[in-house]
Amino acid sequence: MVHQGQPVSMDRLLRWVWGCRGDEKDLLKRLVYRLRRKLEPDPKVPRFIRTVPGVGYTFGPAERGSPGPRAEKIGTNLGPG
Repeated sequence: MVHQGQPVSMDRLLRWVWGCRGDEKDLLKRLVYRLRRKLEPDPKVPRFIRTVPGVGYTFGPAERGSPGPRAEKIGTNLGPG
């Protein structure tokens, strides 16, 4: 929630949540799949947990007409690591 609307890399999420490295990306993908099934009105068209191709995920409601975040926004400071 601290980085709502900002793309966060899969590696960073894995370190923050489980303290592990990028070799556990399947674990994260399965978790996101399960979260979408519980949180999203239509998990096939996510509005809250969105994938940023080549980067990771972002959390927060999508603005109407907005395609969502793009990888260019990654330059911001997203915390330690």
